[in-house]
Amino acid sequence: MAFKNAGKRGKFSPLKKAALLKLLREGGRRIASCRAVGINPCTFQNHLNAQPEFAEAVDRAEMEANEPVENALYEAALSGNVIAIQ
Repeated sequence: MAFKNAGKRGKFSPLKKAALLKLLREGGRRIASCRAVGINPCTFQNHLNAQPEFAEAVDRAEMEANEPVENALYEAALSGNVIAIQ
């Protein structure tokens, strides 16, 4: 899903960052999310390295995306699903 109104192409604006974080929270992968908001993955990485608060927000967004999968796996393991336990 492209965010056409996420700001000028090439500039990683706060609006683009918010759109990218939303995609990550929804389970989007980093490179696909970067492309969807119109930024180069290298620009994303540069911002991660330079802005600890942004890096923390990315980590939180990715953890949120993983929670439903982890919860489903946990529930499957508790119910005796041998594959989930491994």
